Amino acid sequence: MITGRRLSYSVMVDTKIGPGALDWWEGHRRSDPGLVGSASMMILQVRNTGLRRITTEDYESPLTFDFGGRTVLAARVDASNSNLRVTVVGGAHAIEVGAVELCRNRGFDLALLLVGNFEGSVRHRGSLRAGRIAFKPFD
Repeated sequence: MITGRRLSYSVMVDTKIGPGALDWWEGHRRSDPGLVGSASMMILQVRNTGLRRITTEDYESPLTFDFGGRTVLAARVDASNSNLRVTVVGGAHAIEVGAVELCRNRGFDLALLLVGNFEGSVRHRGSLRAGRIAFKPFD
């Protein structure tokens, strides 16, 4: 049973991309042609799946996502949350998402351009006051 605050995340898309795709990503300039073979695009969806609204004060520690050894070249938030801050951290192997207020059943999508071989699942760090953060498989 879901009680209190609960933030869930799902990997909606995680797919390799072909030659020319790195040029498509706004603002990215390919400096190493070897990156193309290991490039991938991921859409990560984050939603408030709990019974309570999540406020910026509810984050006890920053929400961070690690991508199994892959390097983050770029990260973008969907247009409806353009004020949300996303920072690449951890030697470019993770992103930190700024504290954001989310009403029940609301959230945001992150589009990520990654390179490198996938070495495991997406993992999160962070915590919510009187709540939890959990992976939710895409249905």
